[in-house]
Amino acid sequence: MRTLAIDLETYSSNDIKYSVYKYVEAPDFEILLFAYAFDDDPVRVVDLAQGETLPDDVKAALYDKDVLKTAFNANFEINCLKKYFPDLPEEQWECDRILSLYNSYPPHLAAVAKAMHFDEDRQKDTRGKALIRYFCLPCKPTKANGGRTRNYPKDAPDKWEIFKEYNRQDVVVERAIRDKLVNLRPPDFEHENWLIDQAINRNGIMVNQTLVDNAIRLSGEYREKLLARAMKITGLDNPNSPLQVKGWLEERLGCTVDSLSKAAVADMLAEDIPGDVREMLSIRQKISKSSIKKYDAMRMAACHDRRIRGMFQFYGAARTGRFAGRIVQLQNLPRNSMPDLDLARNMVLDGDLEALEMCYDDVQDVLSQLIRTALEAPPGKRFIVADFSAIEARVIAWLAGEEWEMKAFAEGKDIYCATASAMFGVPVVKHGVNGELRQKGKVAVLACLAEGQEVLTDRGLIPIEKVTLKDRVWDGENFVTHAGVVYKGTKEVMTYDGLTATPDHLVWIAGESRPVRFEDAAARGAHLVQTGDGRRAIRLGKSHQLRNSETDSRRIAGRYHPGRPESSHGETKELARHKKTARVYDIRNAGPNHRFTVSGKLVHNCGYGGGIGALKAMGADKMGLTDDELQTVVRKWREASPHIVKLWSDVENAAMNAVSGIPTTIRQKSLHFHVEDDALYIELPSGRHLVYLRPHLGQNRFGSDAILYTGLGGSKTTAGRWGTLETYGGKLVENCLAQGTLVLTDRGLVPIEKVSKDTLVWDGVFFVRHEGVINNGLQDCITVDGLSMTPDHRVLTEKGWMPCVETQGLNWADVRLPHRHQADKSSRAVLRQDDKRTSRRVGNRHDNAMLSNGPQLASRIVINKTKGKKRVYDIRNCGPRHRFAVYDPETKKVRLVHNCVQAIARDCLCAAMKRLTDAGYKICAHIHDEVILEMPEGKGSLDGAVRIMCQNEPWNEGLVMNADGFEAKYYQKD
Repeated sequence: MRTLAIDLETYSSNDIKYSVYKYVEAPDFEILLFAYAFDDDPVRVVDLAQGETLPDDVKAALYDKDVLKTAFNANFEINCLKKYFPDLPEEQWECDRILSLYNSYPPHLAAVAKAMHFDEDRQKDTRGKALIRYFCLPCKPTKANGGRTRNYPKDAPDKWEIFKEYNRQDVVVERAIRDKLVNLRPPDFEHENWLIDQAINRNGIMVNQTLVDNAIRLSGEYREKLLARAMKITGLDNPNSPLQVKGWLEERLGCTVDSLSKAAVADMLAEDIPGDVREMLSIRQKISKSSIKKYDAMRMAACHDRRIRGMFQFYGAARTGRFAGRIVQLQNLPRNSMPDLDLARNMVLDGDLEALEMCYDDVQDVLSQLIRTALEAPPGKRFIVADFSAIEARVIAWLAGEEWEMKAFAEGKDIYCATASAMFGVPVVKHGVNGELRQKGKVAVLACLAEGQEVLTDRGLIPIEKVTLKDRVWDGENFVTHAGVVYKGTKEVMTYDGLTATPDHLVWIAGESRPVRFEDAAARGAHLVQTGDGRRAIRLGKSHQLRNSETDSRRIAGRYHPGRPESSHGETKELARHKKTARVYDIRNAGPNHRFTVSGKLVHNCGYGGGIGALKAMGADKMGLTDDELQTVVRKWREASPHIVKLWSDVENAAMNAVSGIPTTIRQKSLHFHVEDDALYIELPSGRHLVYLRPHLGQNRFGSDAILYTGLGGSKTTAGRWGTLETYGGKLVENCLAQGTLVLTDRGLVPIEKVSKDTLVWDGVFFVRHEGVINNGLQDCITVDGLSMTPDHRVLTEKGWMPCVETQGLNWADVRLPHRHQADKSSRAVLRQDDKRTSRRVGNRHDNAMLSNGPQLASRIVINKTKGKKRVYDIRNCGPRHRFAVYDPETKKVRLVHNCVQAIARDCLCAAMKRLTDAGYKICAHIHDEVILEMPEGKGSLDGAVRIMCQNEPWNEGLVMNADGFEAKYYQKD
């Protein structure tokens, strides 16, 4: 098939940021330059702005099904050309931007070329931005330009010639990118998904223009009234000026006010402050509500038919391939929790500000909650909204093969009851038999702290995401060690008393000796316990001492006012409503008291790998259970869900093995891992790949072994930056080897109980570091092929990893032994450069028989475990693969004993959207795992849509899916 590469330069008075659909609607829209090239032919530029016309062969190729059309961000070229060729077929196009994103490159042409290290003649022309501003955008009329509002080629002929060369160079760069990646293009079904995405973006969704216009007007009028009240309170000329407001606050409070951020204002509102200060700060909170600006985006983006188009970016999330929101950002619309939604909506449609003020305390909050309802179905039609139920929980159960959980989903059971039943071996019925155990089954969601929250450590205040294992954290009494920071994804958080965290995070409040849920503390208007600056211990449960501690902290913060009486803080209950989403983290096992200080407040850590923290977050601590009893619950859940627990480490180990250079493709739970052309590929069950560029093994910021790779950052500090990223590894597993088992180390064969921390051990690929031997006491052992170990210790056989008790009749896999030159190189690579003593030993003390160029001993490898009637031992954290080699003197053999869910959920959604489209349902929007269908009255149904969504594809057979939803005239969160 021939290929036609295309790049356009265009003009429009409509801003492109409101979608290409709005852009091409402008009456003055036109294509200025048309650069193209067939296959490897030279690039030509057609100067349409100066009267040239497209050659006939190009026009014919646009409709020829045997010519593949390509462009970088082809959606732009397609919709611009449709202005001239309305019946242009889209299915004959491919987007090179999607090709780049699929392979984990940046979304912009120049950035991709730079990341690929192209030579200078294949880099994007840097002069383009200024030329685009000059020729493609309206200009301001001035005396110098004769009062014109647009620049034409005749106004700057020299610039125009440079602009034509810029247009030509874009095709050169696009073609070079495609040549490099074309053999790594997505599967055919991804092209179908892209075409469906094009159709959804073209369909768009209608907005109620009256509601939008009135909301904008009412917000402005309400804001002016608030500002007038603020002027009366403060006497300021401009009470919207942060500088003036800070000055007034400092005068009233008698202390320095460093910030007027949302968190800082919330912190001040949580204190005992004068009434006029409280009212002023409350006004500031109301007028700064940013979500109202979505109405402006809706008004600006609406096309002539009142529909907003182009709100979804295909492959917007790196690697997982999830969609990203654009323009109005439907992905983060405020929730509507009002019971009288219709009443409030009608008040806004009527434009009645007086009625809104009479019925509601905060008009801005009402307008915020009504944003979803501005999206409505046209006359004679209605929305069918269907949402996958717990799709990621279902995917991981299916992926791991957790049969009892899949059965519970299939039978429509309460998953928490089913989990508790599996944990405790008894029937559990909500509000019925053993119903008290249901809460113990609700352990899936961990409480967390928002990114950027500052943790008090022995080296000062550090954002939680940057705390390392070397940092000790303040627990209110001492600086204590911890087990590292854990990243828990993006969740809803709230701000109260200066702390931003998930509502279920556990915090301490004044006068209480046990922690409570953060949301409960806010609802009670309680003081969060403040722990000062790390120099003075507090005593929980002693209210007078806590009050002194708070006083110390407030003196430090500069907001303590001697002589001012304490008062109720019930007004702060409203802060619980100020929620948003954020990347969140927690700290694992912070000292013996399981707590640490963040943003000056004492909070509970997630503890014991997160299990106890999760149980407490779900209210288990209120049942009167001790930490030991809660640990039993965690253990029982893990015992009840062994396949899910195993999947966590299986995926990690498989990826690390692939990066280590093991030459065979690794198949792990329907996921295939392999490295090719300096990239790690994880093949999903659907056949799609996740791609990690330039992977290598190293340590992440928390000191854990991890895969490092190159890509676009996603955190506040790395967003949009191209550089080295990290994965979060370090999962540990249990079991042990008997005393006397010989371990292959860099100084020969050593009994496991005598392996020292500075001895490197062989893991089948490298000599690696470890964290020392642990004695796990007397345990039942069995002997398999001359090795004595606990029955469930996993070993590598000809059929893969298996518990040793199940290996009867199987041959153990042979493992390569180290050669001398490799051992020297590998050992030194994992040693610190300043460890010269150990480095010399590596070079001089290897056992010659074991380091010869031809292996004289077959090998066995045992998987490295954290813990394991003989006395048994294990070696903690042996390198990135968590395993080490042991030797059986009788047989003279050495053996080896031994993240994707979101992406699969995305594939389920895409497959569902294709089935819905094929069935005649019109998709006008989708948010996360939810679709909004616009259907005529009497056509289609919620039941029909749900049935279609829950059908399986051949690749996800056995995955039990469910969906639910509602029908309505306007969009809402049911």
